[in-house]
Amino acid sequence: MKTLRPTFFNIILSLVLLLIVVRADFLLNCIVYYSKFVYALLAGAENAVNQLDYRTVELFILSLLLVILPVLIIYYRKKLKFFHSRMNLPALFICLLFFSLIFAPLITLQHPNFQKDISVTKLLPPLSSVNYIKRVENAGSAERESLQYLKNRVVVNPFDKSIEFVDSITVKEGSIILHKFLKSEEISRTDVVSEAGKPVVSSRMYLLGTDHLGRDVFAMLVYGSRTSIMVGLSSLLIVFIIGLSFGFSAAFKGGVIDTILSRISDIFLAFPSIFLVLLVLALFGNNLFSVIFVLGFSGWMSLFRIVKGEVLIVKSKDYVVSSQLLGLSKTKILMKDIMPVIASPILVNMVIQFANIILAESTLSFLGLGVGVEYYSWGSLIQSGQEYLTKGWWMILIPGMTLVLTLFSFNSFANSLNQKFNPLLGK
Repeated sequence: MKTLRPTFFNIILSLVLLLIVVRADFLLNCIVYYSKFVYALLAGAENAVNQLDYRTVELFILSLLLVILPVLIIYYRKKLKFFHSRMNLPALFICLLFFSLIFAPLITLQHPNFQKDISVTKLLPPLSSVNYIKRVENAGSAERESLQYLKNRVVVNPFDKSIEFVDSITVKEGSIILHKFLKSEEISRTDVVSEAGKPVVSSRMYLLGTDHLGRDVFAMLVYGSRTSIMVGLSSLLIVFIIGLSFGFSAAFKGGVIDTILSRISDIFLAFPSIFLVLLVLALFGNNLFSVIFVLGFSGWMSLFRIVKGEVLIVKSKDYVVSSQLLGLSKTKILMKDIMPVIASPILVNMVIQFANIILAESTLSFLGLGVGVEYYSWGSLIQSGQEYLTKGWWMILIPGMTLVLTLFSFNSFANSLNQKFNPLLGK
């Protein structure tokens, strides 16, 4: 019997199809809302234009991408050799991280900042469930067909007032008593969503528990991975641009240019980067763009040295000398003749740099110097969890283990790439 190979094609397609099945009801609501939104927009309705915001556009793009993605994966299956490569555990974890980067709002519909009835939901351990009821929304039939009502079913409100978390309920003839921790509240039965004359009591599971403010740790972890990957990619782009341009210029031109750029690199290596971080964050504040800039601007030196050393070896080759004699520009020589040769050491270094940037961002967030309160970070989760180490061990263990697995996965992936490009290293 032929076993299913764990290839990138199998894993990625399985993740996409699983997300489609889990979010089938949500995708159906999206289709209804966006269809009526487009119809109202074409009809020139003013309220349709007011519906446009970042969250609405993002969910529309992600929902459309989720539906189209399986078709694209199957279509390009035979054209991309990457899909047929075997996937190990580090590669699977990296794949999950990038999947979270793209589809975070669909992986968890729970808003990471949602907090209500903290006396009931705070410091719940993993796999805990909480009962809740929903208050009746006083909306007429015409209002239920409005765009705003349909939007509320798609775009999750971080402060949903219709949800009431309860420990238990007591049903009376004309009222319901809600029991919450040490207090009780009596409300009318007509104010609660009911079926067959009985109030509907639903259950919400917190897969990874809640924090001290009753927020879902899983939702914050998913959005934290989005922040880490986004900071890593953006900072890595800065590292690539500076390291490649400086390294190529130093090796190709030599002389004074080489001396100046090499001394600048030595200064950055000798000067503790924490002082540069503190200086930039003190001047511009601890926000996303400041962290991206300072992590990218302080991490280009290793790539500079690799590029410089590789270009010094390659530039004396006959094909590079011939390109110079033909009058090709230095940019064309770099992209066509040199980059294909030095791509492997650059790629390995970039993967290692990516892991270092994620660790640095988490460290800054742990110290309170990270991306700010509007973004979630693994470092800030660990920092908030250290005060509840005995009561809420999962608050520090889960993001800490996620960070460790991320660093291990990227370093293992870098070693795999290095052995693939240099087979003699494994012997």
